[in-house]
Amino acid sequence: MGETAAGGPDAAGVRAVWPLLWVRDLEEAISFWTDGLGFSLVGADGPAGRRDWARLTRGGASVMLQSGASPSHSSAIVLYFVCEDVDALYAELSDRSVPVEPPTTASYGMRQLRVPDPEGHEIWFETPTEAWNG
Repeated sequence: MGETAAGGPDAAGVRAVWPLLWVRDLEEAISFWTDGLGFSLVGADGPAGRRDWARLTRGGASVMLQSGASPSHSSAIVLYFVCEDVDALYAELSDRSVPVEPPTTASYGMRQLRVPDPEGHEIWFETPTEAWNG
């Protein structure tokens, strides 16, 4: 069991956050996340056999996708996935023909890879370097 900000036990057991991204075309988005980024589809739902929601995972990370009208504030969301080796991920995504530029190291010490998302979301993968103090 973890602790709360006040130092007490976290009786609720909060263990993860699953961001929800609004998408125009759910099937295209699922293909990008699975075929392009290597995530696995672990859940999907929708009315009358038509998918309008999905959850995908890779390692300990999850993301949910929802088709339909997007709230106006959703474009302000940026996803950062922390990984062990962003350079290895760059090689993997390049092999999958995902159009990515090589990783760079930010001034605060995170080695980062920006991934262009067909839906326009900001998606980054990063690995801490020795200079990172977060």
